[in-house]
Amino acid sequence: MRRAWEAFDLDGILCVETRPAIYFKRLKTLDNHIIREQHRRFWSHGVAPMMMFVGDKEVRVYSGLRPPTREPDRVNEDGRLIASFDRVNELLELRQFMHAVETEQVYGQEAYRRSFTPQDAVDRRLLRNLHAAREQLVSIPGTRKLPLKIIHRLLARMIFICYLEAREVLNGDYFGWLGAGSKASFAKILRLHEPTEKLFKLFRKLQRDFRGSMFDDEELREEEEYLRDSHVAILRRLFFDQADLADDQLTLNFDLYDFSVIPVGTISAIYEDFIRAEDSTVQRATGTYYTPPRLVDFTLDLALESDFDLSDKRVLDPACGSGAFLVAAFNRMAESWVRRHPRSRNGTRARELSRVLRNQITGVDINSTACRITCFSLYLALLDFLNPRDIRELPLKGGLPKLLLSHGKLPRANSPQTVVEGDFLSSNLPVNRQSFDLVVGNPPWSSRRVGSHVHKAFKGWKARNSSSETPADQIAYAFMWQVPKYLKKHGRACLLLPWGVLSNAKTSAFQAHWFSWYSVEKIAQLADLRFFLFDGADHPAIAIRFLDKRPMIDAHTIAFVAPKAGAAELNGDRISILPDDSSTIDLSVVLDRAKTGDAPVTWFMETWSTPRDRRFLNRLLMLPRLHEVAGAESERKQWLKGQGFQPHREGGATRPNYNPFWKKMDRYLDAKEDFNFVLVPGNCEPIGNRYKKLHTRRPATLFKGPLVLVNQGFSRVAFSPFDVLFQDSLQAIAGPPSDRKLLMFLTAVLASPLARYFVFHCSKMSTYRYPQFAELMRLPFPLPEMAPGKGAKDIVDTVARVMSGLAKRLARGGLRDEAAIEEARDETVEPVYEYYDVAASERILIEDTLTVLNQSKMPNRGSEVLTIEPPRWEHRQQYSILLRNTLEQWGKRSGTRLSVRSVVSPGAGLAVLTLSNKEAVDRRYTEKDSSHALDETLARLSKLLPKYHGSLAYLRNLKVFDGDDLHIVKPLTRRHWLRTAALNDADEIASEILMSSRRAAV
Repeated sequence: MRRAWEAFDLDGILCVETRPAIYFKRLKTLDNHIIREQHRRFWSHGVAPMMMFVGDKEVRVYSGLRPPTREPDRVNEDGRLIASFDRVNELLELRQFMHAVETEQVYGQEAYRRSFTPQDAVDRRLLRNLHAAREQLVSIPGTRKLPLKIIHRLLARMIFICYLEAREVLNGDYFGWLGAGSKASFAKILRLHEPTEKLFKLFRKLQRDFRGSMFDDEELREEEEYLRDSHVAILRRLFFDQADLADDQLTLNFDLYDFSVIPVGTISAIYEDFIRAEDSTVQRATGTYYTPPRLVDFTLDLALESDFDLSDKRVLDPACGSGAFLVAAFNRMAESWVRRHPRSRNGTRARELSRVLRNQITGVDINSTACRITCFSLYLALLDFLNPRDIRELPLKGGLPKLLLSHGKLPRANSPQTVVEGDFLSSNLPVNRQSFDLVVGNPPWSSRRVGSHVHKAFKGWKARNSSSETPADQIAYAFMWQVPKYLKKHGRACLLLPWGVLSNAKTSAFQAHWFSWYSVEKIAQLADLRFFLFDGADHPAIAIRFLDKRPMIDAHTIAFVAPKAGAAELNGDRISILPDDSSTIDLSVVLDRAKTGDAPVTWFMETWSTPRDRRFLNRLLMLPRLHEVAGAESERKQWLKGQGFQPHREGGATRPNYNPFWKKMDRYLDAKEDFNFVLVPGNCEPIGNRYKKLHTRRPATLFKGPLVLVNQGFSRVAFSPFDVLFQDSLQAIAGPPSDRKLLMFLTAVLASPLARYFVFHCSKMSTYRYPQFAELMRLPFPLPEMAPGKGAKDIVDTVARVMSGLAKRLARGGLRDEAAIEEARDETVEPVYEYYDVAASERILIEDTLTVLNQSKMPNRGSEVLTIEPPRWEHRQQYSILLRNTLEQWGKRSGTRLSVRSVVSPGAGLAVLTLSNKEAVDRRYTEKDSSHALDETLARLSKLLPKYHGSLAYLRNLKVFDGDDLHIVKPLTRRHWLRTAALNDADEIASEILMSSRRAAV
């Protein structure tokens, strides 16, 4: 914000807590030419989502997420203009708009949705443009193909020079000596005769003047061998001569960027994407991903909670990439220094902030380009805190500090160690004997891939640390073990990691060991924000904050937050954490579940479940599981489970191949066949000669009826009374003919809402689209003698009769009789509920999960999210009546009778629900719209409810007891008005009343 205030000469900034929401600037006239230029620079800055221009008669609000235009007459089009107001006649509308901004309701309103499109924000737009620039430079006819690392270094230097020129550090005098005249510019240099020679003369002058680790002699010599005038012509056209591009060529619009105001963190994070592109396999092989500035800020904010002051701390990023985390940490350190020394003299700031870079910031990366880009990013960050005069004086005072310690070089006294090229998992890393107050970053995510230098290093680390578990050879685990070795006694670490380090089925042994050694303070599960926070990653992310300290097993607890996508998350830069998304987990529970192989279930259950859900799920988890009765052939259990056969494919793996074990006329089910609930012969066809060899051997008994078939997505389940062959995209559970009815009942259970509810909360289904077959085996499946419901054997018989009747109906020619199938499935739901003794309130939990939560998880941009839609009147009525009835049931001994009513304020995005305990009770639910005065009060109140920490907003519930009345302030989003919410709110209210009664008695 300091840079924005200076760069735009602002008149004010509206912050929602600490995050800027609107920049204010007064203009004498709202001239489109002036606004176009201001909007271009504002968009380039990319920090605040809105900028308001205030004229004498009119107010206009523009979006910081919509790209600028070259044509002044179009500055108000394409969503750039969010709203305009007449200062005299539309004052009320302006107030309402400001309330919507302060409560962050503006991002979810349909009228403004087009103006908030993050894919057009400066960071994403610049990333796409630089990709296109690279594609044009990578291969030019008649020249040697440019290596990607050279292209990336060139683009970085181009941006560096554009930045210095935009900041007026480099002027005509600096460029003039190259023969472009006294009013020379960087663009003119690139238009001179023999521009390549001139460009490298400029690079070497910058090297002499600024020194540092930006222009290396060896690298410049390598680049001179490759670079030709045709390459420089492309660079000139891309950056400066957009008008010269032919119509059929890609226009990159670099002239729309103002590099003097683009945040350094944006440039740094973008270059992380370039690093992985230097090898087509490097992203997958090393697990490196572009970390957007928003996610960097979130991780750093999480790391610095509890008043952890960075100003005098040492920070390490063990896999620094382009330096995004280091830039963010340095910016906070430097900002703190500037605030403490507001009157520092010219030169003092440069010297002291250079000292911070040298002594308090350290990054390690195995990739040489990454290290160079990190240096570049940190230099830009440093220069961002200096005025042009200070920067021009740097050559007289030694230039920029040396930051890079190249691979294989040993540190000497006063040698640079800010950026270390090396392997963090190495046994001889130059920083091995150093310790840090904070270790933060995004380690590589990859597993089961060999051949890269990263994996060779990982193999060496594993040999030295054989007792440290790394399931599936996931490199991230090695970083989790290695990082604590670099922490000071009271230091902390906060790592961005793949969700799989906790959620994968084979992580229980790792969790039992690692959580016993290190004190985990907080885990943020970011799966629901996957498509908004982490572009390009295939897997959801988590952030874990921990200490190098043995926890007290019986007393230690872990804070767990799982924020969900809301209007602010979809369109803004804040992450809101609702009370329902925050919980506390006993370490003893994690370790107990790890002993039984169920450690991942702990984290799944905390992702979407409420306290009521957890009580219900814990009851189900106490029942015998499906894996206790069904297992692989070697386990010799009552039933056999497994995948279908895998055909041998020519040119495939070199495993031995096997002969088929079937006859040509045996029935075969194609996985694409639309089977459902009960399989009949009409679903199948003879297998014939289509598969001559098998890739893997499967037990023939797996294909013997009776059996239950499940597809990989768990979207289809069917019982087969007969033998049937199928490929490995289908899984089966087969048993003896004597268990025919039980297998029918298992089919009904797997197809039931209860199973889908359990799988949603206790498997990857809550964070991925589908569960794994192995996770289905966790499903509670007690045999009749162990079932909690009454008459279990009779229930099994009832379900078997329904399914047998359906099979006969389908066999008579109703193969596609969807109505009959749906009717039979519906008939089995109630028996399944009775078998498991599912209460009426638990059925509400199931229904809400499947109809609302499951439809809202991990949304894409532009998709409808049921949980954040405004609740309709009937939703509010259902919630209110169930809340009232549940509380009356709790207080039935005292004859409690309650009335319930609401006041709704769409403008503030809130409603106030009032429960009243009075003699004359109206049983109807009533509601009314709020007054203007109440709207303003609620808008102010909504700003007080969250507790902010940087990009994190912890929301709080508000309940006010006033005599016989209880007032509850609730956000107007569907999730808060579910019947599940009513049950949990009733429990919370009852608990508060009980506790207050006990305190009064004492």
